[in-house]
Amino acid sequence: MPARRRKSPGRRRWTRNGTPRAGLIRFSDPGRLAPVIPFQEAKGQLPLPVAGTLLKDFGEEDDFGGVTEGQSIATRPGSNVASPADGWVVYSGPFRSFGQLLILNTGDGYHVLLAGMDRIDVELGQFVLTGEPVGVMGATQWASASTFGLGSTQPILYVEFRKDGSAIDPTPWWVRTEEEKGSRMIRKASLLLVGALMGGCSSHDNVTGADQRLRGSQRGGDGYIPAAQSVR
Repeated sequence: MPARRRKSPGRRRWTRNGTPRAGLIRFSDPGRLAPVIPFQEAKGQLPLPVAGTLLKDFGEEDDFGGVTEGQSIATRPGSNVASPADGWVVYSGPFRSFGQLLILNTGDGYHVLLAGMDRIDVELGQFVLTGEPVGVMGATQWASASTFGLGSTQPILYVEFRKDGSAIDPTPWWVRTEEEKGSRMIRKASLLLVGALMGGCSSHDNVTGADQRLRGSQRGGDGYIPAAQSVR
């Protein structure tokens, strides 16, 4: 596959409070023409392509009797979309009612799909870097199966990870700040406590039931996230 990359003058570094995220230090070489590490080893190091609100997570029930195979993130009109990983562009263009669709081959059978953009700024066969701008969101959302029933008028970016053609949960790959890690630990501790109070079943069942209750109680909230909120 061609290892061609166009120069990007406005490359984003996905910083918070002016401090580069530690997980991106390994991706700092702008001259590379291949993934710096295998995709499988990049867990906990990849930035979200946009900041926004997680409307629907991977594996949740959809409105068609199945479960979601990706994550739907509501963002601001005109937001820049950045590549969450190193990879080669294998598809770039319109796809049905999903708006502009970008598919990246990130190596070893892994692919990243980004759908719902209004414009794509990279070309077929191009090698893109983690954090490099690849497209722009429009003013409104595209009407598609991935946005149906989400109750939002904001533009929505749909993100899907695939391994050998099958959808996988993107959550383990997203980088987290120390604050987010602390919140995750508190959430897990709360689930264990609630599960223990429920009683009458195994600790795993207790935690699963408590997690489902917490997820249900949070549905419909603002839920602004810098990284996907999920407890696995």
